[in-house]
Amino acid sequence: MKKFICILNILLLLLIPTTLFLAKEEEKICYETDTKSSLKMINTTVFIDRSNKKKEEEEEKRKKEEEARMLALKQEEERKKEEQIKLAAIKKTESVTTTTTVEQVSSLETKNDSDTNVGNTNTVIVGTSEQAYVGYKFAGSMSAYGRDCCSSDPLKWGMTASGFNIYTNGMYYNDPEYGRVRIIAASRNDFYLYSVIKINDPLDGIYNAIVLDRGDSNIGIGRRFVFDLVVESQEWARINYGVHKNVSFEVLRIGKA
Repeated sequence: MKKFICILNILLLLLIPTTLFLAKEEEKICYETDTKSSLKMINTTVFIDRSNKKKEEEEEKRKKEEEARMLALKQEEERKKEEQIKLAAIKKTESVTTTTTVEQVSSLETKNDSDTNVGNTNTVIVGTSEQAYVGYKFAGSMSAYGRDCCSSDPLKWGMTASGFNIYTNGMYYNDPEYGRVRIIAASRNDFYLYSVIKINDPLDGIYNAIVLDRGDSNIGIGRRFVFDLVVESQEWARINYGVHKNVSFEVLRIGKA
């Protein structure tokens, strides 16, 4: 019996260290397993975070690209609208484009018969008889008449349709708006009195003139002479002025009836 107890004690002494060793090994294995699992979980979490961040960056980039595309489309639409407005304005201008008529005007007596704007028999009349408006542009020929026109009675020389006497007051008029301007005669069918016209004459240059008188049947848009300009005298008009052709006109102000 004693022998059996002794053997049992020896076995226990051998079994206990082995058990402790196996327990420690198992604990170590569990620890390593837990560590590996934790590391794997951390790596997975980091990967998921990076994936989500990349998706957010791609989504933000896509939004910016879409905003840029919409802005470009809006700018293109605005550009097309501006072009349409310009085309409409051009068409409106073209709708009132003046017609061209060539008339043969009897040659006026001049000092010489050289190829100039004065006294040329081919006069180009450009215009229409429709009501003029501010900004209306047209072209044609001009004649002239003197301050001593147009009566056999010297006491009536220079009296215009507006009541302004060009014989006593001269061939210039002081307008409150445009200052010192030349005086012209126009057809009552085209312009009211006190209308102001900008004149661009190849011979006399650019100047403003005011309608203070009425012309004869040759004066008017579409007729032989668009306007009749007041000059120093009838003799001066006949000898020195003659006919000025290819003159451009622009309406600056519509006068009053």
